[in-house]
Amino acid sequence: MPYTTLSHSPSSTQTDLTRGDTRDTRYTHDTRYTTSISMRDSMSTSHGSATTPSPRSDSLPPQHHHHYYLDREAAAERERDRDDAKSIISLGKKKSKSKNKDKYARKVVPLDGDQPVTFPVSLLIQPPVNIPAVWPSDAERHALDSFRRYFSTTGYSLPCTEGTVGTAPLTEREMMFLSQEMLLRFLRANHGEIGATIQKIEKTIVWRRTMRMDDMYTQAKMFQEELKSGKYIVQGFTNDGRPVFYMFTGRNDMPTEARRPLVILFMIERAMDLMADGVSNITFIVDFNGKRSDSISSSVSLTRATLKLMNKYYPEICHCGILQGASWITRAFAGLVNKVIDFKVNYKLCGGYAAKYTNADPDNLLGEVGGNLDIPYHHPSYWPTLLATCESNRVKNLRRWRDLGDPSVGRSERLFKTGNSW
Repeated sequence: MPYTTLSHSPSSTQTDLTRGDTRDTRYTHDTRYTTSISMRDSMSTSHGSATTPSPRSDSLPPQHHHHYYLDREAAAERERDRDDAKSIISLGKKKSKSKNKDKYARKVVPLDGDQPVTFPVSLLIQPPVNIPAVWPSDAERHALDSFRRYFSTTGYSLPCTEGTVGTAPLTEREMMFLSQEMLLRFLRANHGEIGATIQKIEKTIVWRRTMRMDDMYTQAKMFQEELKSGKYIVQGFTNDGRPVFYMFTGRNDMPTEARRPLVILFMIERAMDLMADGVSNITFIVDFNGKRSDSISSSVSLTRATLKLMNKYYPEICHCGILQGASWITRAFAGLVNKVIDFKVNYKLCGGYAAKYTNADPDNLLGEVGGNLDIPYHHPSYWPTLLATCESNRVKNLRRWRDLGDPSVGRSERLFKTGNSW
């Protein structure tokens, strides 16, 4: 699927993707997707005249009314998420006077080039698939009732961050995270023990607050530089609706000491944002072809740390891992993985392309793994499209979740997630 060239005008402004503010009058949107363009900038003149004030609904063309208000709603929700994270952290500890900034968390590079391209957003929207409902057993329903009672106790709160005294109640995003499907995954990971499951969930929520996992744009700014090479890509879906997460080890150009397992978890969160109702895990494709810039021992160490975090905070998130072009050392390591972590990884070793081992249409897979998509990685087009699509889904899901009534944990994702039921 080729890129689509966008219209270009002489007037342009800088784009700050880390704040979700994609105001650039050079770029007008594909008609399939308009939520990430500021309507104010799109109505400005192209020859340097004064910018038209923010439009009222009656001054917009009819086809833009919905997207204009979705823009405003998305911006409002983004500010609420950021305020929630800041308030939780401020309650837990005092602000540090030292700036101690990560030298690799640089400013986002603006879009460039005279003929910009747009990433096909259709690759980030799951096509309708028939996913049968899975009903909880009697024991699981009893456990769900226990979880709902426990987390809805009057005055319930958790530490704001790890190692702090201050506490805060569950936010809306945290209650959404604790859906019926997520609670059941934690329950299965703890062998059906309700008490152990509650402890694991509480540790997960505190960890998510510490790492600010619900503040997408803050994390996007943190990992922007590391992801520019295209070593981790989430796009396309399998035939059963699972997002495909690509890992290209040959594109890993960051120094070994600067790599962090959290960047993979950030991309897992984005894959979760793209999941429709009825989907709960991801297909991973790891391509070991290409020249590696690190040692095997450092890769093993990073992989082991990442898998342990996935096991601890994202139970059952990995449906299948397909290893393409793996050396004998990697194959030996894959055989040992299940012995050093608590859960079993379902992986496949393939001698040729990974596409034939994947339950996906070749038209939805990249050419590097044997698919039919000839799309070279272009960070300035992929990155803002991914963030805007994820934010749109997050806003819509939260709006539906609120419409279900008083805030509560344990709601089925089929009631509020975008996708097959909508």
